[in-house]
Amino acid sequence: MLLGWGSASAQTAVNHPYNTGHATYTLNSGPGTAWFNYYDSGGPGGNYANYTNLSTSVVTFMSAPGTTIDVAFAAFQVEGGWDGLFIYDGASTAAPQIGSGNASPPVCGGTAGAWWGGGLPGNAGPGLVRSTGNAITFAFCSDFSVTYPGWTAQVRTTEAIVLTKTVGTTPGVCAATSSLSVNTGTTVYYCYTATNTGTTTLSTHDLVDDQLGTIFSGLNHSLAPGASINTVALGINAAAVINNTTTNTATWTSGSLSGSASATVTVPTYHIAASVNDPAAGSVACVPPSVLSGASSTCTATANAGYVFTGWSGDCAGSNPVCTLSGVTADRAVTANFAPAYNVTASVNNPAGGSAVCVPAVVAAGGSSTCTATANPGYVFTGWSGACSGTNPVCTLSGIAAHQAVTASFAPAAVQPVPTLEAWGLMLLSGLLGWLAYPRRRRGG
Repeated sequence: MLLGWGSASAQTAVNHPYNTGHATYTLNSGPGTAWFNYYDSGGPGGNYANYTNLSTSVVTFMSAPGTTIDVAFAAFQVEGGWDGLFIYDGASTAAPQIGSGNASPPVCGGTAGAWWGGGLPGNAGPGLVRSTGNAITFAFCSDFSVTYPGWTAQVRTTEAIVLTKTVGTTPGVCAATSSLSVNTGTTVYYCYTATNTGTTTLSTHDLVDDQLGTIFSGLNHSLAPGASINTVALGINAAAVINNTTTNTATWTSGSLSGSASATVTVPTYHIAASVNDPAAGSVACVPPSVLSGASSTCTATANAGYVFTGWSGDCAGSNPVCTLSGVTADRAVTANFAPAYNVTASVNNPAGGSAVCVPAVVAAGGSSTCTATANPGYVFTGWSGACSGTNPVCTLSGIAAHQAVTASFAPAAVQPVPTLEAWGLMLLSGLLGWLAYPRRRRGG
C-alpha cells in the first residue's frame, strides 16, 4: 500500500525491529529520498510477531538539523490492553513521550502511554504524528499470544529551509564554524547557507539578521530540493566590527518556509592581578583591572612614606613606577616591589668654601649613592668626614642599610709670595739700564 506523499520508486520500506536492538534511519533532502514506508515487524502483508521485547525492538528516524518529521499512519491495529506502540519525541526512548493516555500493557514493564486498538496515533491531527525536532523514536512490545496486522505509515521530513550561519576573519570565505573568539576591534565576516530540505523548488528569498539588519529582500534564485546556496557565492559581504561578545540570529525566508541560525563571536575578558611585596611599603593599582582581549591596562606603583619603589616583577619590568600592558590576550599578574628608604645627607664645613651633593639623596636598602664635593674659587677641598673619608672629591656609598651623613671640608687656597730684589740686584739692574740708554759711539768716528 502506498501513502499519499510520493511515488513507489521514491520510498524505502522499513519493518520495525523484532528483538534485534535499536535501528536508526536517516531521512535525506530532495525528491525521492525524503521518506520511508514504515511497517510493523510483519511488513506490509503480515501480522507482527509475539514476544516482542520493548527494549530490543526500537527504531529511530533522523532528519537534517532544523527540520521536523511527520509520520502519517494509514492503518493501525494492535491488540488493545496487551500490546503497544510507544512513540518518543527524540532520538531515544529517554526523550519525551508522545503518549496516548493509555495504561501500560502487562508485558511492557510498566510503561504507560502506549498506542493500541484500532485508532490511528496522532498528535498533529488524525493519524499524523509530528516531532518537534529532527528525530522521532518508536518502541513496540507484544505478549505471547494473539497478533494483529499492526500498522502502515509513511515517515518523511517536513518541507523546510535549513539555515547555517558561520563566521570567520577572512573576507570572501564561508567559514566552517559558528563560534569564534577574537580581540576587540576585529572585523569578522558572516556567511549564511540555506538548504532546501523539502520537495519543491524555492524561488524568492529574504534574509534578515537581528544585528546587521536586512541582508537582502526579494532575491530571485531557484533553489531546488536538496540544493544549497550561500551569501559568499551570491557575492554578498556581511561584515561587522566586533567590540564586545556578540550573538547574531538570522532568519532566511522562502515563501511560507523559514529557517533561523545564530553565530557567536566572543571577545574574552582578561584580568590583571596586581600585588605588592610588602603591603606596609606601598600600593599598586591597574586600571582597568579587567580588559577585553587586545585592550590595554596601566599599572601604577605608589610608595608609602619611608619607602621607595624598586621595580616590577611579573608581567611588568623596569623601575618606572608606571607600566602599561598593551594588547592583553591572557590573564596578567604584576608585583610592585618596595624597600625601606634611607636618606643620604650632605653638608659642608664652610658654605663659602664650596658645595656637596649626594645622588640619589634617598636610597633603597642595599642601594648606592655618589657624593661629590665642589670647591668655590679661592678655596680647596680638603677632605670628607662622616660616612665618606679621604680627599677624593667623589665618594660612593654602597650597600646602604641606614641613614647616612657626609661633610665636605674646604679651606682658603694658599697665597703665593711676590719675589723681591736685594740692594746689589737693584744696583746691577740700574747699571744695566744706564748702559742700554747711553748712546754708542760710532765705529771709525
